[in-house]
Amino acid sequence: MSNIPSSKGAPGRKRKVRRKLVNFGEFVKSAREACAPSQQEAVAVLAKAGLKIGQSWVAMLETGRISDPDASTLAKVAAAFQIDPDALAYALIRDKYQLDDLSVVSPISRERWKTVAGLLKPFPCVAGVEGLEIEQLHAKAHLLESEMLDVEGLARWQREFPKLKEVWVVTPQFQDDRNAALRETVIHNLGRGVKFFYFLPKSDLEEGRPFWLFLRRITHDHPALRSRVQKQMLGIGLEEPELRWLLTDLIVANPTDPATRTGFVGLRHDRALTFARRMSDLDAESAVHGIMPFLAKRTRVSA
Repeated sequence: MSNIPSSKGAPGRKRKVRRKLVNFGEFVKSAREACAPSQQEAVAVLAKAGLKIGQSWVAMLETGRISDPDASTLAKVAAAFQIDPDALAYALIRDKYQLDDLSVVSPISRERWKTVAGLLKPFPCVAGVEGLEIEQLHAKAHLLESEMLDVEGLARWQREFPKLKEVWVVTPQFQDDRNAALRETVIHNLGRGVKFFYFLPKSDLEEGRPFWLFLRRITHDHPALRSRVQKQMLGIGLEEPELRWLLTDLIVANPTDPATRTGFVGLRHDRALTFARRMSDLDAESAVHGIMPFLAKRTRVSA
Protein backbone atom coordinates (compact mmCIF):
# COMPACT_ATOMS: atom_id res chain seq x y z
CA MET A 1 0.00 0.00 0.00
CA SER A 2 1.13 3.52 -0.73
CA ASN A 3 2.19 5.77 2.17
CA ILE A 4 1.29 8.89 0.16
CA PRO A 5 -1.80 10.59 1.68
CA SER A 6 -4.87 10.76 -0.55
CA SER A 7 -5.40 14.19 -2.11
CA LYS A 8 -8.99 13.99 -0.91
CA GLY A 9 -7.89 13.80 2.73
CA ALA A 10 -9.41 11.67 5.48
CA PRO A 11 -13.15 10.92 5.27
CA GLY A 12 -15.28 13.60 6.89
CA ARG A 13 -12.42 16.09 7.09
CA LYS A 14 -12.14 19.20 4.95
CA ARG A 15 -8.83 20.32 3.58
CA LYS A 16 -7.81 23.70 4.99
CA VAL A 17 -7.44 26.18 2.16
CA ARG A 18 -4.66 28.65 2.84
CA ARG A 19 -5.64 32.24 2.08
CA LYS A 20 -3.52 33.94 -0.56
CA LEU A 21 -1.64 36.99 0.68
CA VAL A 22 -2.49 39.14 -2.32
CA ASN A 23 -1.48 42.49 -0.83
CA PHE A 24 1.84 41.12 0.41
CA GLY A 25 2.49 39.58 -3.00
CA GLU A 26 1.78 42.88 -4.76
CA PHE A 27 4.12 44.67 -2.35
CA VAL A 28 6.93 42.26 -3.22
CA LYS A 29 6.15 42.42 -6.94
CA SER A 30 6.34 46.22 -6.97
CA ALA A 31 9.75 46.12 -5.31
CA ARG A 32 10.97 43.33 -7.59
CA GLU A 33 9.98 45.22 -10.75
CA ALA A 34 12.17 48.12 -9.64
CA CYS A 35 15.17 45.75 -9.48
CA ALA A 36 14.38 43.15 -12.14
CA PRO A 37 11.84 43.71 -14.95
CA SER A 38 10.96 40.00 -15.19
CA GLN A 39 10.55 37.13 -12.75
CA GLN A 40 13.24 35.19 -14.57
CA GLU A 41 15.71 38.04 -14.07
CA ALA A 42 14.66 38.14 -10.42
CA VAL A 43 15.95 34.57 -10.03
CA ALA A 44 19.50 35.78 -10.69
CA VAL A 45 19.08 38.75 -8.34
CA LEU A 46 17.83 36.47 -5.56
CA ALA A 47 20.71 34.04 -6.17
CA LYS A 48 23.21 36.86 -5.52
CA ALA A 49 21.45 37.44 -2.18
CA GLY A 50 21.91 33.74 -1.33
CA LEU A 51 18.44 32.48 -2.23
CA LYS A 52 18.58 29.83 -4.94
CA ILE A 53 15.07 29.29 -6.28
CA GLY A 54 13.28 29.06 -9.61
CA GLN A 55 10.95 31.37 -11.49
CA SER A 56 7.90 29.43 -10.29
CA TRP A 57 8.80 30.24 -6.67
CA VAL A 58 8.98 33.96 -7.51
CA ALA A 59 5.56 33.67 -9.16
CA MET A 60 4.08 32.00 -6.10
CA LEU A 61 5.55 34.70 -3.85
CA GLU A 62 4.11 37.50 -5.97
CA THR A 63 0.65 35.92 -6.12
CA GLY A 64 0.53 35.45 -2.36
CA ARG A 65 0.71 31.65 -2.34
CA ILE A 66 3.78 31.63 -0.12
CA SER A 67 2.43 32.71 3.24
CA ASP A 68 5.00 31.32 5.69
CA PRO A 69 8.50 32.29 4.54
CA ASP A 70 11.07 31.79 7.28
CA ALA A 71 13.09 34.70 8.67
CA SER A 72 16.18 33.90 6.60
CA THR A 73 14.21 33.75 3.34
CA LEU A 74 12.42 37.00 4.13
CA ALA A 75 15.73 38.73 4.86
CA LYS A 76 17.22 37.54 1.55
CA VAL A 77 14.18 38.73 -0.42
CA ALA A 78 14.47 42.12 1.29
CA ALA A 79 18.18 42.35 0.47
CA ALA A 80 17.69 41.26 -3.15
CA PHE A 81 14.84 43.68 -3.88
CA GLN A 82 16.22 46.52 -1.72
CA ILE A 83 13.27 46.54 0.67
CA ASP A 84 13.50 47.64 4.28
CA PRO A 85 13.37 44.24 6.07
CA ASP A 86 11.08 45.62 8.79
CA ALA A 87 8.68 47.00 6.19
CA LEU A 88 8.65 43.62 4.40
CA ALA A 89 7.94 41.77 7.65
CA TYR A 90 5.15 44.20 8.49
CA ALA A 91 3.59 43.79 5.02
CA LEU A 92 3.54 40.02 5.59
CA ILE A 93 2.02 40.27 9.09
CA ARG A 94 -0.50 42.89 8.01
CA ASP A 95 -1.83 40.72 5.19
CA LYS A 96 -1.54 37.34 6.90
CA TYR A 97 -3.44 38.41 10.01
CA GLN A 98 -5.82 40.75 8.15
CA LEU A 99 -4.95 43.73 10.33
CA ASP A 100 -7.03 46.11 8.20
CA ASP A 101 -10.17 43.96 8.27
CA LEU A 102 -12.57 45.11 10.99
CA SER A 103 -14.41 41.79 10.76
CA VAL A 104 -11.21 40.18 12.07
CA VAL A 105 -9.60 42.80 14.33
CA SER A 106 -11.00 45.50 16.59
CA PRO A 107 -10.81 49.22 15.65
CA ILE A 108 -8.26 49.76 18.44
CA SER A 109 -6.10 46.90 17.16
CA ARG A 110 -6.17 48.29 13.63
CA GLU A 111 -5.11 51.75 14.83
CA ARG A 112 -2.29 50.26 16.93
CA TRP A 113 -0.88 48.47 13.92
CA LYS A 114 -1.22 51.62 11.79
CA THR A 115 0.92 53.34 14.40
CA VAL A 116 3.51 50.59 14.04
CA ALA A 117 3.49 51.17 10.27
CA GLY A 118 4.17 54.86 10.85
CA LEU A 119 7.27 54.04 12.89
CA LEU A 120 8.67 52.08 9.92
CA LYS A 121 8.94 55.19 7.75
CA PRO A 122 12.67 55.79 7.22
CA PHE A 123 14.26 59.12 8.17
CA PRO A 124 17.90 58.93 7.05
CA CYS A 125 18.17 62.70 7.54
CA VAL A 126 16.60 64.67 10.41
CA ALA A 127 16.59 68.47 10.08
CA GLY A 128 19.64 68.45 7.83
CA VAL A 129 21.67 65.95 9.86
CA GLU A 130 22.16 62.34 8.78
CA GLY A 131 22.35 59.36 11.10
CA LEU A 132 19.83 60.50 13.74
CA GLU A 133 17.17 57.89 13.03
CA ILE A 134 17.77 55.94 16.25
CA GLU A 135 17.59 59.12 18.31
CA GLN A 136 14.36 60.05 16.53
CA LEU A 137 12.87 56.65 17.32
CA HIS A 138 13.85 57.12 20.98
CA ALA A 139 11.93 60.41 20.98
CA LYS A 140 8.92 58.89 19.25
CA ALA A 141 8.86 56.00 21.69
CA HIS A 142 8.78 58.52 24.54
CA LEU A 143 5.92 60.38 22.90
CA LEU A 144 3.99 57.14 22.47
CA GLU A 145 4.09 56.72 26.24
CA SER A 146 2.26 60.05 26.60
CA GLU A 147 -1.45 60.79 26.43
CA MET A 148 -1.91 62.42 23.03
CA LEU A 149 -4.91 63.45 20.93
CA ASP A 150 -5.51 64.85 17.47
CA VAL A 151 -7.88 67.79 16.95
CA GLU A 152 -10.96 65.57 16.71
CA GLY A 153 -9.83 63.76 19.85
CA LEU A 154 -9.47 67.08 21.67
CA ALA A 155 -13.01 67.97 20.68
CA ARG A 156 -14.35 64.69 22.02
CA TRP A 157 -12.29 65.04 25.21
CA GLN A 158 -13.82 68.45 25.94
CA ARG A 159 -17.29 67.18 25.10
CA GLU A 160 -17.06 64.20 27.45
CA PHE A 161 -14.93 65.67 30.26
CA PRO A 162 -16.89 64.98 33.47
CA LYS A 163 -18.16 67.92 35.50
CA LEU A 164 -16.58 70.43 33.13
CA LYS A 165 -17.17 73.99 34.32
CA GLU A 166 -14.56 76.11 32.56
CA VAL A 167 -12.11 75.87 29.66
CA TRP A 168 -9.15 78.11 28.93
CA VAL A 169 -7.88 78.08 25.35
CA VAL A 170 -4.63 79.84 24.52
CA THR A 171 -4.34 80.05 20.75
CA PRO A 172 -1.94 82.36 18.92
CA GLN A 173 -3.76 81.37 15.71
CA PHE A 174 -7.45 80.77 16.30
CA GLN A 175 -8.86 77.84 14.31
CA ASP A 176 -11.99 76.64 16.12
CA ASP A 177 -14.02 78.39 13.42
CA ARG A 178 -12.54 76.09 10.75
CA ASN A 179 -13.02 72.77 12.53
CA ALA A 180 -16.53 71.33 12.69
CA ALA A 181 -15.73 68.97 15.57
CA LEU A 182 -14.42 71.79 17.78
CA ARG A 183 -17.35 74.03 16.86
CA GLU A 184 -19.95 71.37 17.69
CA THR A 185 -18.19 70.65 20.98
CA VAL A 186 -18.40 74.31 21.97
CA ILE A 187 -22.11 74.34 21.15
CA HIS A 188 -22.65 71.19 23.20
CA ASN A 189 -20.72 72.54 26.18
CA LEU A 190 -22.50 75.88 26.09
CA GLY A 191 -25.69 73.90 26.59
CA ARG A 192 -24.32 72.33 29.76
CA GLY A 193 -23.17 75.65 31.21
CA VAL A 194 -19.44 75.52 30.47
CA LYS A 195 -17.66 78.87 30.41
CA PHE A 196 -14.94 79.51 27.79
CA PHE A 197 -12.02 81.92 27.96
CA TYR A 198 -10.06 82.37 24.73
CA PHE A 199 -6.63 84.04 24.93
CA LEU A 200 -5.79 85.09 21.38
CA PRO A 201 -4.41 87.99 19.30
CA LYS A 202 -6.30 91.20 20.00
CA SER A 203 -6.94 91.65 16.28
CA ASP A 204 -8.98 88.40 16.21
CA LEU A 205 -11.63 90.09 18.38
CA GLU A 206 -12.30 92.77 15.79
CA GLU A 207 -15.29 92.66 13.47
CA GLY A 208 -14.74 90.38 10.52
CA ARG A 209 -11.85 88.55 12.18
CA PRO A 210 -11.81 84.80 13.09
CA PHE A 211 -13.06 84.91 16.70
CA TRP A 212 -15.71 87.50 15.92
CA LEU A 213 -16.90 85.41 12.98
CA PHE A 214 -16.92 82.30 15.18
CA LEU A 215 -19.27 83.88 17.71
CA ARG A 216 -21.47 85.30 14.99
CA ARG A 217 -21.80 81.95 13.26
CA ILE A 218 -22.83 80.19 16.47
CA THR A 219 -25.51 82.78 17.28
CA HIS A 220 -26.73 82.75 13.68
CA ASP A 221 -27.00 78.96 13.49
CA HIS A 222 -28.26 78.57 17.07
CA PRO A 223 -30.31 81.65 18.04
CA ALA A 224 -31.35 80.01 21.33
CA LEU A 225 -27.71 80.13 22.44
CA ARG A 226 -27.29 83.89 21.90
CA SER A 227 -27.44 84.80 25.58
CA ARG A 228 -25.18 81.87 26.52
CA VAL A 229 -22.59 82.97 23.95
CA GLN A 230 -22.58 86.47 25.42
CA LYS A 231 -22.24 85.23 29.01
CA GLN A 232 -20.13 82.08 28.61
CA MET A 233 -17.67 82.89 25.80
CA LEU A 234 -15.09 85.56 26.55
CA GLY A 235 -12.21 86.58 24.33
CA ILE A 236 -9.09 88.03 25.97
CA GLY A 237 -7.12 89.92 23.35
CA LEU A 238 -3.34 89.79 23.64
CA GLU A 239 -0.95 92.48 22.44
CA GLU A 240 2.05 91.64 20.25
CA PRO A 241 4.57 91.54 23.16
CA GLU A 242 2.27 89.17 25.06
CA LEU A 243 1.97 86.89 22.05
CA ARG A 244 5.74 86.47 22.02
CA TRP A 245 5.41 84.83 25.41
CA LEU A 246 2.47 82.63 24.41
CA LEU A 247 4.07 80.76 21.55
CA THR A 248 1.94 77.62 21.57
CA ASP A 249 -1.59 76.36 22.04
CA LEU A 250 -2.79 75.44 25.52
CA ILE A 251 -6.13 73.92 26.45
CA VAL A 252 -6.94 73.62 30.14
CA ALA A 253 -10.12 72.15 31.61
CA ASN A 254 -11.26 73.39 35.03
CA PRO A 255 -8.10 75.54 35.39
CA THR A 256 -8.94 76.91 38.85
CA ASP A 257 -9.76 73.52 40.38
CA PRO A 258 -6.54 71.66 41.24
CA ALA A 259 -8.46 68.44 41.87
CA THR A 260 -9.80 68.15 38.31
CA ARG A 261 -7.55 70.51 36.33
CA THR A 262 -6.30 68.84 33.13
CA GLY A 263 -4.35 70.45 30.32
CA PHE A 264 -2.94 69.78 26.88
CA VAL A 265 -0.18 71.56 25.00
CA GLY A 266 -0.63 71.76 21.25
CA LEU A 267 1.72 70.74 18.46
CA ARG A 268 1.38 72.68 15.22
CA HIS A 269 2.28 71.82 11.64
CA ASP A 270 2.17 74.43 8.88
CA ARG A 271 0.66 76.87 11.41
CA ALA A 272 -2.32 74.62 12.18
CA LEU A 273 -2.93 72.77 15.43
CA THR A 274 -2.57 69.08 14.61
CA PHE A 275 -1.93 67.19 17.86
CA ALA A 276 -1.85 67.86 21.57
CA ARG A 277 0.07 66.22 24.41
CA ARG A 278 -1.28 66.08 27.93
CA MET A 279 0.66 68.23 30.37
CA SER A 280 1.81 66.97 33.74
CA ASP A 281 -0.12 68.31 36.71
CA LEU A 282 2.83 70.53 37.57
CA ASP A 283 3.06 71.94 34.03
CA ALA A 284 -0.70 72.56 33.95
CA GLU A 285 -0.48 74.42 37.25
CA SER A 286 2.42 76.53 35.95
CA ALA A 287 0.51 77.31 32.76
CA VAL A 288 -2.52 78.51 34.71
CA HIS A 289 -0.38 80.73 36.94
CA GLY A 290 1.29 82.17 33.84
CA ILE A 291 -2.01 82.91 32.11
CA MET A 292 -3.83 84.26 35.17
CA PRO A 293 -2.38 87.82 34.90
CA PHE A 294 -3.88 88.21 31.43
CA LEU A 295 -7.31 87.27 32.77
CA ALA A 296 -6.88 89.61 35.75
CA LYS A 297 -5.90 92.43 33.39
CA ARG A 298 -9.02 91.82 31.29
CA THR A 299 -11.18 91.88 34.43
CA ARG A 300 -9.67 95.20 35.55
CA VAL A 301 -10.24 96.76 32.13
CA SER A 302 -13.85 95.57 32.08
CA ALA A 303 -14.44 97.02 35.55
